[in-house]
Amino acid sequence: MQSQVFIGTSGCVLCLSAHSGQELWRTPLEHSALGANAHKDVTVLDDEDHVFAGSSGHLYCLDAKTGEILWKNDLKGLGFQNISISINGSAIEILTKIEPM
Repeated sequence: MQSQVFIGTSGCVLCLSAHSGQELWRTPLEHSALGANAHKDVTVLDDEDHVFAGSSGHLYCLDAKTGEILWKNDLKGLGFQNISISINGSAIEILTKIEPM
């Protein structure tokens, strides 16, 4: 299997070839009804055959080969914030850069 790079941005998860940069698949995640900025940030973490993506208070599990959404958890009662993900000692979270005024 070729090396892959997984990217979360603008409400989508993308898979690129690590060797060529060619896009292999793109999966849009469900849109939130919280406004224009609510669905842009996406965290991703891969674990063997799966890619986990957090966006707008939801957690998704995607097939790493195809990008198909295998399941979604709405994380009920936790709001619609950014999500940090950790698997087997590897962790990812979104950090926001704030420019001084």
